[in-house]
Amino acid sequence: MGNDQVEGVSVVDYATYNEFGTSRIPARPFMQTTADTSKETVTKFTEYLVGRMIDGKITDTTVLQNLGAKYQSLVQKTISDAKNWAVPNAPGTILAKGSSSPLINTGRMVGAVRYEVV
Repeated sequence: MGNDQVEGVSVVDYATYNEFGTSRIPARPFMQTTADTSKETVTKFTEYLVGRMIDGKITDTTVLQNLGAKYQSLVQKTISDAKNWAVPNAPGTILAKGSSSPLINTGRMVGAVRYEVV
């Protein structure tokens, strides 16, 4: 995740508060939910990519870049679909932000999901 700010805190801290919850924010584990719901998809995609690498069609770096991009999109989709799986926003939160979509307010957190191959 990038170094952006969400509601006055770093996007990484904000994401952590939502993933694990706080005394005021219920846990909305978007990272764990992505891992749980995408295991088969990621496994099959990894097998496909590694097979192409073994065949000499792509490099190891390309495998990692493709996996990073795939997982990034899966996490972003999980966040965007939070209304379907996450603890709903409290009435006061809905009133304050004008939306009932959990994990989505300004879009900074979902936009900050990134990967890096080093």
